Amino acid sequence: MGTSVSIDLGRVAHDLHLPLDKVQRTVELLDDGNTVPFITRYRKDATGGLDEEQIRLIQDAVGKARALAERKQTILKSIESQGKLTAELAQRIQQAPSTKQLEDLYLPYKPKKQSLATQARERGLEPLAREILDADAKAADLNARAADFVNPDRDVNNVAEVLMGVGHLIAERYSERADVRGKLRRIMRSSGQLVSIRVEPSDEDDATDIDLDESAVDVAETELDEDDAGDDASSSEVAAEEHGSDEQDADEPSEEKQPAEAAEQTTEPTDSSGEPSAEAAEPTDGASESNAGESVVSETEAKESGAEPSAGETTVSASLAAESADAIPAFGESSGSLTGPVVKPAKPPKLSKQARAKAAKAAARAAKKLRKRQKLEASFKDYFNFRESIAKIPPHRVLAINRGERVKILRVKIEFDTEQMLAAATEMLIPAEQPHADFLRGCLRDALFRLIVPSLEREARRELTDAAETHAVEVFARNLRKLLLQPPVRGRRVLAMDPGFRSGVKIVTLNEFGNVLAHALIHVIGNDERVAEGRAKLIEFIRTDEIDVVAIGNGTGCRETELMVADVIANELADRELAYVIVNEAGASVYSTSELGREELPDFDATQRGAISIGRRLLDPLSELVKITPANIGVGLYQHDVKAKHLQDSLDAVVESCVNYVGVDVNSASPALLGYVSGLNQLTARRLYQYRREHGPFR
Repeated sequence: MGTSVSIDLGRVAHDLHLPLDKVQRTVELLDDGNTVPFITRYRKDATGGLDEEQIRLIQDAVGKARALAERKQTILKSIESQGKLTAELAQRIQQAPSTKQLEDLYLPYKPKKQSLATQARERGLEPLAREILDADAKAADLNARAADFVNPDRDVNNVAEVLMGVGHLIAERYSERADVRGKLRRIMRSSGQLVSIRVEPSDEDDATDIDLDESAVDVAETELDEDDAGDDASSSEVAAEEHGSDEQDADEPSEEKQPAEAAEQTTEPTDSSGEPSAEAAEPTDGASESNAGESVVSETEAKESGAEPSAGETTVSASLAAESADAIPAFGESSGSLTGPVVKPAKPPKLSKQARAKAAKAAARAAKKLRKRQKLEASFKDYFNFRESIAKIPPHRVLAINRGERVKILRVKIEFDTEQMLAAATEMLIPAEQPHADFLRGCLRDALFRLIVPSLEREARRELTDAAETHAVEVFARNLRKLLLQPPVRGRRVLAMDPGFRSGVKIVTLNEFGNVLAHALIHVIGNDERVAEGRAKLIEFIRTDEIDVVAIGNGTGCRETELMVADVIANELADRELAYVIVNEAGASVYSTSELGREELPDFDATQRGAISIGRRLLDPLSELVKITPANIGVGLYQHDVKAKHLQDSLDAVVESCVNYVGVDVNSASPALLGYVSGLNQLTARRLYQYRREHGPFR
């Protein structure tokens, strides 16, 4: 049964409230390779005057419709290869309006991994499952009928195992019903609440108890800071490092920590009375919590598997208990009467220098890790006991909770009305006259809480995240457009300042076209002599190059730099028409170290290129900001938490739109700017730039 699937442009036009003929002509133009800005400006006659936003909506909707059609085609081929495709099923698949409904229809035919139901099917229990669901008279006496399927050769040894396997098959059948999943999905959306709680730190998060000099720990911390100097480039990288270190410490202690822990156990000092110290006699809180957790897990596993402790384990435990009881002296009886004269133990040898260094480094690592965790916990404290309806929770909270979960500060789940879901599923699946209703209700409960609910919960989390990411990208695109289209400062000479404390303030003077006139390094804090020199240099540059405006980056040291500039303008330069402005320097450091930055400004180092970029942003924001990856401009909502491709595609579209809206000067535009012009790509833009450099400006 060969079946092809095509997209329905009529549905696209209906959803977008646009005429079908305009949508069809726009899709044809897009398929021919025309860009959205080009169609908007030069093909108005074909599109009927559609604006850029409407054309982009058509582009997105058609892309999604084609992806859905491709998925339908794949599913039809898969089911047809199994010989299970019927005309009715093919029609339902072709008419599925969304990916979720399509996947629900495909679920019963989807190739399955090894599961409890597949094991039961391999053991030949499926006929009995069908008899129970069909209320067949053969299965009127369920236990007697189940006995017919006992087969030790197939690892089915008794009636209980038969009924368990049949229950797994029926649970799978229930979980694959598309109508049931749709009903339960609606209940979850209406009653579901996103809940987050604090994750308690593990035992390994506590600092080590070994007695060490504070100076040794400080030295070790300094070494760790030097080792990890490159690990804190961004907040997201810190979170990722924290996440990774948590996993390593919780699952497998590092080799450096093991010697330290061994030394701690073997060198615990004793007091003069010969009795163990309190720390040695009593386990730490962390150890007791760990043991308690292990015992709970072991007990739960034992209950789930139905296993009893082995006789050997019981005997060993009893003998250990007896020995412990014998070792305790009776009330009023001294320990000496049992053990003889007390011998003062020899003082254990001191730790070697190497062992103490390793222990100090382990303690420093634990302390540093604890500080990082405390900093993260302070960021997420609002979500330690949080719940909100999934129908109303705003996107920024979803992204914040996701980040907290990713760095192991929060534990997240969705709570919902389980009784309502169970009642609705029972009404749909189990008829009142079903003779095996009690057995089927147990199967349904298993299907609901083992198969359906976890799947729907993952789906709901994914929907929340996708919606939040879409909102974040829209916010980023809106902010980026405003930033790119801010008016330039034409015909002014600019002194650009990249503030800094330790490395000083980098200053660069630029002419009206953004070319560098002079550069220097000054200081705005420190001893009076150095500050006075910097002040004099600033005044000299402004007077010599006839500066009209001062551009100050908004980084570290911005306020101190601003105070000096304002004071200079009010006093020494009161006779000049001079102003200053604070410029957003986000991404300037990225540009200064990029290949494009090195190519454009080969005679300047990275710090000077950053200052030049700040000044040029004031002269022509669009031309300068297109050189920077949009995600690094820093005007978005959780831009490091959204899918990189989704963000990049959206922001590239915004930059393309802005460049074509404003236009470019072909004789002064950079290759990065020319590459966004409709009809050009990076290669042709580079060739235009090279031709201009070799032959002069275009006429």
